[in-house]
Amino acid sequence: MSYNEHTFTNRGADRGVVRGAKILIADDSAALRSTLRVLLESCDGWEVCADVANGRDAVSAAKDLNPDLVVLDLVMPGLDGLSAADRIAKFLPSVPILLYTIVDVPNLETEARKHGVGRVISKSKSEKLIPAIRELLAASASIRPKPPLNSSAATDSHAPNPTLEAPNKEPS
Repeated sequence: MSYNEHTFTNRGADRGVVRGAKILIADDSAALRSTLRVLLESCDGWEVCADVANGRDAVSAAKDLNPDLVVLDLVMPGLDGLSAADRIAKFLPSVPILLYTIVDVPNLETEARKHGVGRVISKSKSEKLIPAIRELLAASASIRPKPPLNSSAATDSHAPNPTLEAPNKEPS
């Protein structure tokens, strides 16, 4: 079944939907990367920040781009998906990793979890991809640290708001 045969909805009222997520794709098939890009960018305002052809480039792109989620193929030249996941999980431990593979072997999910992978989805079950990504993003959003607030504004309720006050104006 091809991706074009699936209908994925972009329902804004869904609970736990993470909008505007940056997603990194790594797969040695250019056609699959292109198809995934179109599919993912049609969902929930997601952006594919990079699509790369091997595990080494996935590790490098993850370091440079700090994605919200990484989708890896298992079998890639240079560095396989599990090795790439292991490296990415070490420096981006709160970023979920999804292994999207045609390989279907017993205990793959158990082994993948040891390398930092949150979910394994078979390419033969592509209808499960978007729900799995939504689930991983929602879980990650609930545990990822929030960006720090400006410390002076956060601790002093009387701190001036520079966007509301004219420059060089004496306080009244």
